[in-house]
Amino acid sequence: MAKPSSLIQHVEAFVDVSRPPNQQIVSVDAVASLLKNDLVTIETLVREMEMYLTTTDNVIRARGILLIGEVLTRLTENPLDNATIHSLIRFFTERLVSRLSFCP
Repeated sequence: MAKPSSLIQHVEAFVDVSRPPNQQIVSVDAVASLLKNDLVTIETLVREMEMYLTTTDNVIRARGILLIGEVLTRLTENPLDNATIHSLIRFFTERLVSRLSFCP
């Protein structure tokens, strides 16, 4: 397994909007590579990204969600198992429902 610190460095580089776009692309590719090579699982990625996915800062949360989406588009050759798919659906549904409950 990859060290969580290297994974988080790539996550931080993507989430940080002040970083150059090419550095953000390299970070997405690096995270996707970790997943493709079975060095990190989707569950580990989401767990390590918890603060980026649950923060009240809309920009950071949106960038975290975008990172997962971008990574998943790079994994089209690596099908996800049903448990992972259901876990992702549950996570994003919970996030969506909690955000909608704040709407007037």
